[in-house]
Amino acid sequence: MTAPGTKDDVFDDQESSKLPNPFTVVRVLAGHSDIATRLVKLDDRLFASYGDDGRVLVWDIESGRCMYTLETRSRRVTCSLLLDDKVLLTGSSDRTIRAWRTDNGILTKEMHDHRSCVKCLTVLWHDGVEYFCSGGDDLCLWNRKGDLVHKLHPANDDSDIHTLLAVRNDRIVAATANSAALDCYQLVVRDHSLVLESYDKKLQCHREAIRCLIPISDAMFASGSLDGLIYFWSTHTVTVARKLNFVEHYKQEETKSYQYSVNQLVAVGEYVLAAIGKGFQVYNSSVPEQVACIADQRLAHRANVNSIAYNQSRNIVITCSEDASIRLWELDIYNASKTMPRKVFLSPVAKRPPLLGELMGHVGAVLSLVDFGTDGFASCGHDGLVLLWKDGTREKRQEIGILRSRTQGECEALTASLMKNVFPTDIK
Repeated sequence: MTAPGTKDDVFDDQESSKLPNPFTVVRVLAGHSDIATRLVKLDDRLFASYGDDGRVLVWDIESGRCMYTLETRSRRVTCSLLLDDKVLLTGSSDRTIRAWRTDNGILTKEMHDHRSCVKCLTVLWHDGVEYFCSGGDDLCLWNRKGDLVHKLHPANDDSDIHTLLAVRNDRIVAATANSAALDCYQLVVRDHSLVLESYDKKLQCHREAIRCLIPISDAMFASGSLDGLIYFWSTHTVTVARKLNFVEHYKQEETKSYQYSVNQLVAVGEYVLAAIGKGFQVYNSSVPEQVACIADQRLAHRANVNSIAYNQSRNIVITCSEDASIRLWELDIYNASKTMPRKVFLSPVAKRPPLLGELMGHVGAVLSLVDFGTDGFASCGHDGLVLLWKDGTREKRQEIGILRSRTQGECEALTASLMKNVFPTDIK
């Protein structure tokens, strides 16, 4: 906290939006007994939450009702993958992958071939057939039924894969713990069997460990690291297409901390939202790197930004932080380039989004966000709670509509009853 009488550059020097904060209604969803680390959108109505208690809860965004509780019986759920709208895969610290039906919560398969914690999952296609890969100390390839197709032990015993991404030409890119290079694997056929083979060449561009790896489009993916660097890569050649956010002195030697660390990357069409240190930036991946940054808010919170989302229906960037707050920023990413002054295109100066509002509901760090457009968004955090943030005006309209419908139904029933008494149908 800032001492009395001192200037807090996060709040005192912050431009405020003229628009009102729409998210004035909050619903508390309790179900976790430990830290809730991640939220995953399943479809336009359902989302899942999971974390350190080994439970996966499936929620309805409209009603806030818990539809299913998926008990993994493990110490911690570490990753997930939605294969289609009816199958959710979860990886756990007990070295197990589980397949669940999202329409009824039934466990359909357990896979036990990892030597240690399963940290990541990704889907890939080969000759029109769907497979998925899982990473940790091992790299495993599975078919759609959950049968192990191939298992690869990385050459480096210290390899600990935390993120996997399938790209073009049957290739998989992997980010490993404490490594500034991306590992690349190829899906090939050997002796009539499908196997994974490692490239001899590493993709070495970052200066520090890679934290994030996401797809942008069929032609491009992105990576971000502790030193603040963000690279856009071509999926065709697996070579660098853009180099962004280069910071020369990125490490604080006194505290040995990385104040520009890329904590999360999120793709919204051709735009990439980046949670960097205590702030965020927004990039357009379709323009040259000199003018790619269309929004830059370096000090969005008092502590690191853990997650970022974009509410397209209201043109709001949503950020959540270690400081227990959620903040809303007014930004139309699709028109930001059009509305910026001409000088922005001549220099690397980007728009600074105004603050729309701050939401305080969690006790402790807020770790994850998931957006549902007009239905609002959800958050989770260290307190084990899942919070639904709703548009107050929309909620009132819906309540009035329900009340009117109920009143109209009661009036029609009463009228029918009176008519029946006045004009009995059994009179001959």
